[in-house]
Amino acid sequence: MLHPAAGQPGTTAWGDSVDAALVAVPATYARKDGRRVSVWDYGVVGDGVANDSAALQAAITAAGVGGYIDAGKGTHAAAVFKCLTGLTMLNFQTLDGSSFQVGVGTTGTAEIRFPSFTAAEVGLTLGDACVVKHLCLRGPGSAVGTCKGVVNTGAPQFHGVSIIHWATGAWMTGAYYTSFWHCEFSRNGTGLILSGCYNLSLFGTRFECRSSSGTPGGLGIDAGTVRGLNISGGSIESYGTAIHVGNASIINLDNVYFESACTGAYGITSGATMDQVVLNLSGCMVYLTDHNRWVNFSDATNSVLNSHGNKFTCPTTSSTSPFGFTLGTPQATTEVNLSGDSWAEVAKVPSYYTDISSYSTPGRNTLQGGPWEVVTPTVSGITQGNGTVTGRVRTQGKTVTGFIAFTVGSTTVMTGRAIFSLPYNAHDNNGHGASVMLREAGNGYFIAAAVIEVNVVLVGPSTSGLLGGFTTTTPFTWATGDQIVVDYNYERV
Repeated sequence: MLHPAAGQPGTTAWGDSVDAALVAVPATYARKDGRRVSVWDYGVVGDGVANDSAALQAAITAAGVGGYIDAGKGTHAAAVFKCLTGLTMLNFQTLDGSSFQVGVGTTGTAEIRFPSFTAAEVGLTLGDACVVKHLCLRGPGSAVGTCKGVVNTGAPQFHGVSIIHWATGAWMTGAYYTSFWHCEFSRNGTGLILSGCYNLSLFGTRFECRSSSGTPGGLGIDAGTVRGLNISGGSIESYGTAIHVGNASIINLDNVYFESACTGAYGITSGATMDQVVLNLSGCMVYLTDHNRWVNFSDATNSVLNSHGNKFTCPTTSSTSPFGFTLGTPQATTEVNLSGDSWAEVAKVPSYYTDISSYSTPGRNTLQGGPWEVVTPTVSGITQGNGTVTGRVRTQGKTVTGFIAFTVGSTTVMTGRAIFSLPYNAHDNNGHGASVMLREAGNGYFIAAAVIEVNVVLVGPSTSGLLGGFTTTTPFTWATGDQIVVDYNYERV
């Protein structure tokens, strides 16, 4: 078959032949039947001033179920549509705002603005299985009523969509197998709310949680009820809380960037009713600056935390002394597995895995390659005076390994047993052992006895096989600089 030259009757601009019967069909009918329409054929102006609400909705309706609505502007700069009322898509439709900007060489994105909303209006209501691509939905402001940028039916998909300046950016109810690809939620009160969702994924998506006025402290994701939330790449920034989990089965975060300028910020928090959740964290970059906690599951029960290969940083200029993880109860069913996390750039203590009181609650706690933590035991039994005490501890499973170094000062009185507190309670009171070395400065070393009882280790000389008490001259004359060094290893409660 011979093809006429491009631009001749019966051809497209590329020179492809066109069936004459199709050419004879009225344009409006062909678009309807073909399920592909251009909003420009329905009277939109696209200058950001004229009201395009009716024209955009007419194009959506004309496309029909399964239709494709082209909201791009060809080779011109991306259009800006002003809407005074919300838009409603039909099932299985695609709304595409792509434009090719001449002279720039990049794909532009059409913008739909809803400047006059004041209460609980919705910008874009989706039918089942809709696809929204390369579109910016701009609301009236993050503090305006309870306005929502997008609400769904069924399983929508989003590609390159920006949702900005809404009280709630997107509210997904009952969404399943829904994905956000390279999207942005910015300047919203809450970026994304999930209710009754199943297997929802975000890839390379950014949450910028400042308000419309630029104040940090918004909520990135409110995962109220979701069975499977997967976030890969992207970032959550300027949050008061990055992710709040009401009740979820499993959350997977992989290579996500966290940073907030909001004092007292939380990374991931749980609701009081959250039970039996698995939180998997891998390869995340976490700036703990000005945080309270990164993960705070103190209200959760029966949780599992797996944290592997994440990098934490916090300078000494941080206004807070944040912690990495705080978990809930009951201790017998909370499991923690940490390996390969980097804390080398955490300069503001106590930014370790968590505070001692909270971290002692997990019943099964596996630190594989985790850091030694600095602890400062309390001293009793003897008179500490100006003597100093230091300690370090690490755990693996329920095994606690650590040491204590006590240095005698000029006002220390070595009379009685030396009693040092332990960072975790022992499993029982059956007399776990510890090794003790006494160092007389400049003269040598002596061996003493020690026994662990629940939350303390008792140290003294061995007298006829019994744990005795020190005197100022036993087993040598104690002087400034002499030391008691205890190494312990026991099963924690």
